[in-house]
Amino acid sequence: MRLVMQTILGEHGNCMRACLASIFDVPIEECPDLSAEYDSGGNWWALLTEWCKTRDLSPRFEYTPCEPPKGYSMAGGASPRDIGRGHSCVALGGEIVHDPHPDGGGLSSIEDYIWFVNVGEKEQEATK
Repeated sequence: MRLVMQTILGEHGNCMRACLASIFDVPIEECPDLSAEYDSGGNWWALLTEWCKTRDLSPRFEYTPCEPPKGYSMAGGASPRDIGRGHSCVALGGEIVHDPHPDGGGLSSIEDYIWFVNVGEKEQEATK
């Protein structure tokens, strides 16, 4: 995993984009800007899903309390900077391992997780 820092701070920051870049070890410019999509009234989940398809992956989302994903995930929750909206960090097994914000304050609380499964695993889950 590469530690990618967000390049836009504040209420319209790109922490989710930096988390994707960190998890997938790619430059931030290669990741969708989910916050910008959300801010413009677009469907950020559809954008993420399409991006994942190019990697034969499918995103998963679950609110806490839940069993944390075992691998890398994006943990979302309250920002300790009280910016009026949430923040995302990279988690491993439910523990924050990278905060893309320069102050490294993490999250005040983890409210949800987004993780990624291989498309074949998604199909197997549907048959259970």
